[in-house]
Amino acid sequence: AGENGLRAQLRLQEGRSAEAQALGEAAIEAWPEPGPGRAQNQTQLSVAYLQLGDPQRALTYARAAREEDRGNNSDFVGHAIEALAQQKLGQERRADLVMDELSRRVDALPGTALQLLVHESRGRLAMERGEVEEAIAELERAESLIPHLDDNGPRIAYVLGQAYRDGGRSSEAEQKFREVVNAWSTRNFLALEYVRSHYELGRLLEQRGETAEARVYYQKFLDFWGEGDLDRENVEYAREFLNSGTGT
Repeated sequence: AGENGLRAQLRLQEGRSAEAQALGEAAIEAWPEPGPGRAQNQTQLSVAYLQLGDPQRALTYARAAREEDRGNNSDFVGHAIEALAQQKLGQERRADLVMDELSRRVDALPGTALQLLVHESRGRLAMERGEVEEAIAELERAESLIPHLDDNGPRIAYVLGQAYRDGGRSSEAEQKFREVVNAWSTRNFLALEYVRSHYELGRLLEQRGETAEARVYYQKFLDFWGEGDLDRENVEYAREFLNSGTGT
């Protein structure tokens, strides 16, 4: 199961989403019976489906993970994914109800570890709704709760970078995307965020007129996804920019 999960991330690095999805499903099927391990693979696959634009499948796997790991980590993560999937499916009221239920569950627990999940999820919901300032506030709160050198950092840095970008705060967005590409864990464990951050940096640098460095990031982006099936419009944009000779 673990090997298939890692191979799925490697396929996402290469932009081969169909193969990654098949490997993610194989990782789930490799477990002999329901339990926390299988539930973790289900949440991982539900996150991938959410990011790949298939909220219905994300919802299915998130609910399955919750059933198999009630009261534990995959239950809470699946709960958050369920809210985000409902929002992407156009069910805003349902998304709010699920999010409020998650908040109540977490508020009843000691400590702040799962408060990070609540603020991150509220920030992501706000992003989906175009409420950029609200998203920034929630995501900054989530970031403030991350322990030093915790592996949640790059994941939140990526979505916070998107929020800063949409809010016109390009310098702060650049800082966050650089955090993602420079973090040791992102390439193997957050492949989508890792590769997409190269494109985001290319765009920000191009817009600022730093075209030579923009070329570097666009080229790295193409090195990963140039021959894959993901983000084809962005791939073509990066390719056109490089072919134009700008920044040489």
